[in-house]
Amino acid sequence: MKKLIKFLLVQREELNKKWWHRLANVLICGSTIVFFGFFIFNIVGTSAYKEYSYIYSFEPNYSQAKGQETPCHLEAMDYGGPYISCGDIYTSTEFLTRYDKARGTYNSSTTSDGYDKAMDLMIRWGELKDIKAKMITNYNYNILFKDIGLLVLLTIVWFVFWESIIYRAIVYIIYGRKNK
Repeated sequence: MKKLIKFLLVQREELNKKWWHRLANVLICGSTIVFFGFFIFNIVGTSAYKEYSYIYSFEPNYSQAKGQETPCHLEAMDYGGPYISCGDIYTSTEFLTRYDKARGTYNSSTTSDGYDKAMDLMIRWGELKDIKAKMITNYNYNILFKDIGLLVLLTIVWFVFWESIIYRAIVYIIYGRKNK
């Protein structure tokens, strides 16, 4: 352990009382802490390790699912297909495929134009007025721990670079080779 500390930290008798040596150590350690802090907040703040999925009120297990409930917006339009904003579904084909599979009435031969017409009629008749979606968040801890491990490694490399390479070279330039 002493050899590792001796390798990492610049330690010389003539440096102990120098103000710039203490300042350099504060700057190197401080920048390492800022480096780690900035990137840990960056990693934890992003949603790269979060995976979102949706379950809909017409599907089984909806009432047992834990998540944030949001209403679905379904509107019949006079021209074109219906307007759909429901969880991660934005087309009538996606919606009715999932709706029919949940009810057990799925027919793979229906065309997207048929879905648009069927969806339009179901919205106008009020059959789909109380549809809701729950957003379920799953955490992928493998990605999170991999990113944190990489950050720890980069922080160590940062510290070793500044303390053991750059600062050691500066001390060598000023004082020359260390007498044993």
